Amino acid sequence: MDHHATLRRLADLILVAAEHDVAAAQRVAAHAVAITMQRGGATVHLGEYAGHASAEVLGRDGRRMVIVPLFDWAPGDDVPGRWEYAVRDADGTLMARPDGDDAHGCADIWHVADHGLDLGSGTDEQHHMQHLMGDLLGWCLVLGENDPPGRVTPGQRATEYALDPYPGQRPYGSFVIDRDARCWQVRVDESRASGWAVEAAGGAVCLDAWLRDQGAIPLSARVPLLGYGSNASPGKVVANGTPLPSVHLACTMEDLASVWCVGDTRAARTPVTLDVVPGHVEQALVMMCDLDEMARLDQVEGRNSQWYDLVLLESGRVVLENGAHLPRPAVYVGGRAERCPMRLAGRPVLRVDLDHDQVRALRTHVTPTSVEPASLGPVVPVGVYPHPGDCVPHLFVYGTLKPGHERWPLLADYVVAEPVDATVAGDLRDTGYGWPALNAGTGCASGVLLRAEIAAMRQLLATLDEVEGLTAGLFCRQARAVGGQVAWVYVAGSCAGVGARLDSWPLGRPKVSSS
Repeated sequence: MDHHATLRRLADLILVAAEHDVAAAQRVAAHAVAITMQRGGATVHLGEYAGHASAEVLGRDGRRMVIVPLFDWAPGDDVPGRWEYAVRDADGTLMARPDGDDAHGCADIWHVADHGLDLGSGTDEQHHMQHLMGDLLGWCLVLGENDPPGRVTPGQRATEYALDPYPGQRPYGSFVIDRDARCWQVRVDESRASGWAVEAAGGAVCLDAWLRDQGAIPLSARVPLLGYGSNASPGKVVANGTPLPSVHLACTMEDLASVWCVGDTRAARTPVTLDVVPGHVEQALVMMCDLDEMARLDQVEGRNSQWYDLVLLESGRVVLENGAHLPRPAVYVGGRAERCPMRLAGRPVLRVDLDHDQVRALRTHVTPTSVEPASLGPVVPVGVYPHPGDCVPHLFVYGTLKPGHERWPLLADYVVAEPVDATVAGDLRDTGYGWPALNAGTGCASGVLLRAEIAAMRQLLATLDEVEGLTAGLFCRQARAVGGQVAWVYVAGSCAGVGARLDSWPLGRPKVSSS
């Protein structure tokens, strides 16, 4: 995430809040200071000094530097606001000024600096705080205690991820949760049939093989569901009673953001919803759900009561760890007025900018507004669930289904964009039966990327599944990264390893009954 962009948004919030309530603006400013210092590796706690919110930065000697932004507020061209700096001793008491000077009316202030707050360009762009600590105080930061969240450790219990404060703790990267509620890392591995590998106890294994060992359905039968709030926390997955195993693939949301809602839940939590925010980039997860998981999430999200609607996302972009764009994932979006996105002076209040406690404190001093969220895509009727084909309209073909080949007529009427030459990871082989087979492997196979009519995808995939012998296990259908898109690809099953390797399937082979 762009830290400077976060600071710019916080600066805007500070200015807007100060017009209504200086105390509320001061709380946001203290938060801005805290995250600035945390991004530099400092250990920072929010506190209070003389009735003002403060950010307290811990030093190795046990002392804390107390930073009180906007100690007073007098907007002007030169000094729009003043920062106060104090030092709290290891026993918690504030230290007196060493020179005894009380020129600023507060004997407990160790140092004062009229640097001002350049709200237009970020709260600490000139590194005044770092300069003060390093050059004037002469002590060092405690480093390493605010590291970004790491990937799950092998076999880590999902319950180790705290539920509170909302939206709960979440790991970095992709992971699965097994039937025993233990987490395992998932990484991109294009040499596997599924394109993903689970770092399991016995070593790396294809994600589809791992699901099979867990007695679960494969990826191709699962609905991709974007999780941007508490559903991204392993602890919340288990607390919700979500059927296991579950699959969570890390992704990046572009031009989309998780935004705090105007209303609370019955548990007195302020949840988030999804909204369009041009230019914003945020980390999230795609949950690959079976129908039992979807049914449970419907209950958790209050879909039947329209607290949240299930939508097929057509706004912004969702990009997986493998670099592929997932064009139409399902997502729960606020439905009722209480789940509308929060605005302050017309600007969305983003989850990544304010934490749960801070946004609740802000609401006690400044009354935010709500707006009807932008239309993100069609709402799925209650009681109905998307088909995986509703979410992925791209197909990669490499043999008799290519344009001009024997089975092209099966696709020709449904293709809505010009076919594009593309490649996919794997080894293409001539089976000797008049049709090729893409094998999982480290090679690169040539073919054609197609975009089909979305309304026809369910029936089209059913037809192709029959043609490719999925029930008999001849091929398996996978959602793979092709040309920057998630696309359906038929990968060799029982026919794997048969025949000589090819670069591409040539035109003019005899017509046969299998692709």
